[in-house]
This record gives sequence, structure tokens and C-alpha cells, in this order.
Amino acid sequence: MLDNYVQLTEQQRRELLPAQPNIWHFYEKLSRRLIMWNVINFGTGVILQLFTSFWRGVGAQAVGWSAVNLAIGFLGQKGNERRAAEPNAQLPERMAREARNIRAILWLNAGLDILYMLGGLSWARRAAQKGGANAEFQRGMGIGVVIQGGLLFVWDVINALIVPRYEKKD
Repeated sequence: MLDNYVQLTEQQRRELLPAQPNIWHFYEKLSRRLIMWNVINFGTGVILQLFTSFWRGVGAQAVGWSAVNLAIGFLGQKGNERRAAEPNAQLPERMAREARNIRAILWLNAGLDILYMLGGLSWARRAAQKGGANAEFQRGMGIGVVIQGGLLFVWDVINALIVPRYEKKD
């Protein structure tokens, strides 16, 4: 039966597996939410440039991290569209594999987020200890990394937990 699955129409596939979650829809929503969140994050970073040196440092990190995350969101959408259009994209085994991959990437990123936060904390601490004319900006940069890493940690953990699950077939 699965040999013919690729040749079925989308409607026939839905009738065959009506309750099967669609990883491609999930990934598209995930990318869209990442883009929307980082448009707001970027705007916040730009607004923070109007304040003190410390807040300019925090804002600079928001702008920088947003640019990277926007690129990830847009590239992720394009890759998702390409993979979802492949002939075997709707096969349950393929969607299960994609879900496992997305979940693994999100958990890996959550671990990296912790390292980012520790690095940002170290940066801020060194700037405060060193002092100097640029110390407040550098402290803001470090705290900005802590904030961005914390936001990404929450993002990655929540999304890793809500990736669709697929039943294992024997």
C-alpha cells in the first residue's frame, strides 16, 4: 500500500491518514513565528539606540541577533517549501524523521543558548571590572547576549516540546 502512497492525490492521502500531523505545516508556522518575533526584536534594538550607552549595547545585540534569526527564518521557510514539495514528503516515515530532526536541532540550540548566556555574563562581568570609557556599552553588550540567549532558550525549549509526535511503526 505504501508503494502506491506517493501516487495518491492529496485528498486521498488525507483520507488514508486523516489524523496524521503535518510536520511541514508545523515548520512553516515555526519559521513564520521566528520571523515575526525577530521583526519586533529588531525594532526594540533600534529604539534602544536612543538611550544610554548601556542600553545601546543591549540594543546592538538585539539588532544583531535579529538579523541572524531573520535569515534563519527566511532560509528555513524556503528549505521547508522545497522539502515539502518532494514526492515522498507526506509519507509518515518521512514526516516522523523530519520531526525528530527539528526536535534534535531545537534541543541542541537550547544547550547552545545556555553557553551564550554564560558567555554574555562573562563579557558583562569583565567589562564592569575593567572599567573605562566604553565599559557601560560593553556591559550592555554582554547583558544583551544574556537576554537574547535567554529568549532563545525559552523559544527552543517550548518549540522542542510541541513538535508533532508520530507513532512508531514496527
